[in-house]
Amino acid sequence: MKKKNSLQLLLIVAFVLVSAVFGYLIVKEGLLIRKQSAEIYHIEAMIAEQQVLLQKLQDAQARTSEYEAHLSELQKMIPQDPDQNQFLVWVHQASSDASLKLADVSFETHTKEEGYSVMPVKLFLQGNYNNTLQFLSSLMYGERLVRVDDVDLSGMGDNLSIEMKINLFYKGNP
Repeated sequence: MKKKNSLQLLLIVAFVLVSAVFGYLIVKEGLLIRKQSAEIYHIEAMIAEQQVLLQKLQDAQARTSEYEAHLSELQKMIPQDPDQNQFLVWVHQASSDASLKLADVSFETHTKEEGYSVMPVKLFLQGNYNNTLQFLSSLMYGERLVRVDDVDLSGMGDNLSIEMKINLFYKGNP
């Protein structure tokens, strides 16, 4: 009988050990599966981002001729030289057409960018809001490429003081 009890005890211990080992292996595999699932999710997210980028590139490629035509038009709007005097004549005429008083113009240090130079300009004008919008429209639709970086308005009604920071572009060296 003792032998039978010993054998049963040995079988129970063996069963518990085998169960513990299987339990450990199941937990370990579960953690590995969770880690692999997270990696798969991350890779799928990266693939989705790459597909979006690929679609944007394909759209851009399809519109290449349109972009080249637009670039050609912009290139025509960038003169070879700074032409400060021509700009002064033009800005005086545009401000007069917009019924603004051109109080001052100051040219700042020119900088060289890749393929063009930038001529920062500060304009000081006086007038009203609607005339300022008309002047900004003249800048936007003028024959020369202009980027308006900042417009500060102070005062009220028809007595606004307007300070504009703009950039003009040209192809030559500063």
